[in-house]
Amino acid sequence: MSIIRSVIKNEGVESLWRGVSPSIIGAGFSWGLYFPIYEHFKRQLQSHYGNAVPQYQYFFTGCLSGALVLTLTNPIWVCKTQQCLQYEEGALKRSKETFAQTLYRLYNMEGLRGLYRGYYAGLFGTIHGGVQFFFLELFKTRLGVTKQNQTNFQMLALPAASKMIAGTLCYPQLLIRSRMQDQHRIYNSMRDCIRHTFQHEGFKGFYKGLSTNLCRTIPSSVITFYTYEYLTKR
Repeated sequence: MSIIRSVIKNEGVESLWRGVSPSIIGAGFSWGLYFPIYEHFKRQLQSHYGNAVPQYQYFFTGCLSGALVLTLTNPIWVCKTQQCLQYEEGALKRSKETFAQTLYRLYNMEGLRGLYRGYYAGLFGTIHGGVQFFFLELFKTRLGVTKQNQTNFQMLALPAASKMIAGTLCYPQLLIRSRMQDQHRIYNSMRDCIRHTFQHEGFKGFYKGLSTNLCRTIPSSVITFYTYEYLTKR
């Protein structure tokens, strides 16, 4: 709450929505691509294994789908991170960059390399999607849930539970990726970022902001999955 009060006091209420444009664009593209790709691979698995798809295959399917989506959307997330972290002199004067200006600056100053900051850390992050879909499919299998018989409660509870597990287990990767995309921090590599974080903040440093992230991502994930399941069920 102290952070929220500080942001409002120094930069105004509107600063709480900084980076919302790339977030909307990125989320729309990411989920719009992820579900069709995942469902395609899932159908391929079911045609090969029938109703006895090994549970671990859903993990690899989620990871592969995430890697393909990340390759297409990483520039959007770099822009989102940098817009959220505009706290240099220009930010204090409230001369905020727009999404297009951030994209242009990154490409103009650093080329494609700038647009793909944190990409390798992001690839490790595809494990997040793999873990989430692994537990989601595991819950569905254990409870005998299908698209035809699942209840509204199950469409809400199962994505929430799987997202909470994945979000907690994979959060260190998200933190490292965000720090590598921060224009105010310079790291030689992902390994350097991990070493620096551990040396200065210890193990707890890898989970800084976890509760805030879960409060943001779980409702978003539940709404996304519920909408998808509801529309494909009909």
